[in-house]
Amino acid sequence: MTAPAVDQQADQPDHPEQAEAAWSGWSRRIGTALLVGWVMLLASTLLVGEREASPDSLEHAIASGNVQDIEAAGGLGRASGTAMLELRWRDGIHRYYAEVREMRPMRQNDYVIARSRPGQPPRVRAGLVERLQQAYPDLRVAKVGDPALPTVESELLGWRLPGWTAGVGLVLTLGTLLLLIAGPQPWRATKWAWFWLSGLAPPLGQLAYLVVGGPTPLGRPPARGARRLTGGWAFLVAVLVSAAFGVTFSIF
Repeated sequence: MTAPAVDQQADQPDHPEQAEAAWSGWSRRIGTALLVGWVMLLASTLLVGEREASPDSLEHAIASGNVQDIEAAGGLGRASGTAMLELRWRDGIHRYYAEVREMRPMRQNDYVIARSRPGQPPRVRAGLVERLQQAYPDLRVAKVGDPALPTVESELLGWRLPGWTAGVGLVLTLGTLLLLIAGPQPWRATKWAWFWLSGLAPPLGQLAYLVVGGPTPLGRPPARGARRLTGGWAFLVAVLVSAAFGVTFSIF
C-alpha cells in the first residue's frame, strides 16, 4: 500500500537529469533572484530590525556597561495624566525597544505602579528617563520622535522592521508564489504541499522551496522514483513549524 503522506505525479520526471533540465533558463534565473532577495531581506532584519524587550533588561544592560546610548521617544514630561514612552538601544549587533506608559501622579515609589492587561505596556511613574540618568551619569539620551504618531512598520520572525520591508516582502512572496504556480513541477513535494509550507510557515517555506524545490542550483534533484510530500501532510507540517516558531520567539 502506498504511504498517504507522499505521492509521485505522472508529470514529474523519472530521471534526475530530466528533473534538473526542467528547471533551467528563465525559471532558474527567477528562482535565484528570489532567493537572493529573501536572503537580503533576512539580513536586513539583523541590521535594522528591533526586538521588543523590557525596561528591566535595558537597565541591566546599562548597569553591565553594554549600553551607553539610548533613544527616548515621547514621555509625559512635566504634564499630568498618561503618555507613551518608547526607549530604543543597541546591545551588541542587535537593536531593542521597550514601551512603557508613564503616569502622574504616582502612588508608589517603584517604577511600576500598576499592572497592565496582557499585551499592554507596563505603567510606570513619570520621569523614567531622568531616573536612569541620575542612576547612571554616563548614560547619553537622544530625544527622538513621538511614538504616538502613526508609523508604517512590519514584523518578521519577531523583529520589528521599517515599513519598506513590508513592500519588499510582499513582492518576494508574490514572486515566489507565481514561480510555484507557473514554473515546472517542484522537487520533493507537490505544488500544493509547497503552497501550504510557504503560506503557513513564511519565510522558511519560501526558502525551502527555492533551495531544495528546484528553482535554484543549490539543491540536487531527487533520486529516480523518489516520492513527494503531499498537500495534506504538508499542511500539518506547516502548522507545527509555525507553532514551534511562535513558542520559540515568545521565549527568546
